[in-house]
Amino acid sequence: MFIIDDITMVPFKLFKQVLEKIRDTAYQDIHDPEKIKKELKTSQMLYELGEISKEEYEKTKSDLNQELEKSRSREGE
Repeated sequence: MFIIDDITMVPFKLFKQVLEKIRDTAYQDIHDPEKIKKELKTSQMLYELGEISKEEYEKTKSDLNQELEKSRSREGE
């Protein structure tokens, strides 16, 4: 009886593993320090070109620096 239970549960276990892998990949992509640095540079360039205001630039810079700090602290764990 336990063998049948194990066999019927395989698709659910595989589905769970796939979802966990997707979650982990998305998390790494969102919190990638290199990606955050690239966003900081883009924000600075937009400010220097006059595409965004100083207030928008300062807020974006502050938010991205906080995210970068969080990302670095997670890498250290």
